[in-house]
Amino acid sequence: MMIMAAEYTKEDCIKDTMEHIELVNSFLLIISRKMMEDGWSHDRSKLIEPELSGFTEASPLLSKDQYGSKAYKKGLEILNESGALQHHYVFNKHHPESHKFGVSGMSLVDVVVMFCDWLASIKRNPGGNMAKSIKFKNKNGTIDDQLATIFLNTYRQLFAGK
Repeated sequence: MMIMAAEYTKEDCIKDTMEHIELVNSFLLIISRKMMEDGWSHDRSKLIEPELSGFTEASPLLSKDQYGSKAYKKGLEILNESGALQHHYVFNKHHPESHKFGVSGMSLVDVVVMFCDWLASIKRNPGGNMAKSIKFKNKNGTIDDQLATIFLNTYRQLFAGK
């Protein structure tokens, strides 16, 4: 039954708004739970073969130099040759390479986990810089301009200077 504007009271408005707030919060809780589940299972495949051996050999190269450097690329080469990288992509949906259509094949949860993964990766890298990493990923086509801007805004709002 449709309520006429004259019949719609402040109390009705408050009730409707409170119901809306509760519904939004219930959806946020579902998404938050999924992100936490993905966080707990994040990169666990690195703890088993073939990833364990591949990452044991490649990690010093991946973490000692900046993203995209010759040393970093050598680390990726090791991971490719060992089969570790392909295995990793099969079990970790937060990588665009796990999806036929890259980022477009990912869910919002996958994208948030990817952002957090990038942030954690730059923290273990001397000279790591999230803004530079985002710009690099944008230039190489991993993420588009809009997502790059959203990532930069999120980084500045929540993590810059921390």
